[in-house]
Amino acid sequence: MLRKLFWVVFAGVALFSCNKEKAVERVFSKEEIKHKVDSIATVRKKEIEENAKRDLNLRKKIQVKLKADSLVDAKLNPKPQPPAPVNVPPPPQNALRPHGFGINPPPTLRPVKK
Repeated sequence: MLRKLFWVVFAGVALFSCNKEKAVERVFSKEEIKHKVDSIATVRKKEIEENAKRDLNLRKKIQVKLKADSLVDAKLNPKPQPPAPVNVPPPPQNALRPHGFGINPPPTLRPVKK
């Protein structure tokens, strides 16, 4: 039974695959390609702009409300200001490099000038 089914399927595929008509490949000119690309691009551009406008309006509604609420809250409940910074003197030049190591040799190892 399985063999007969195999041969029937094989014969059907063989008959339909022997189609004498060849598929014709169409070559598009530069103008046709440009026209097709432009038409697709304009449609997509309109869709993107509409989505962006819709997004912007939705975000405006949400963010403006939040910003207004925070401004009103800040006006009604002001936070105490932090104290002004105290003037701290800078550390001495050789605080991190005692005796000038790393830049100059220690005073006992300096070369003698003649």
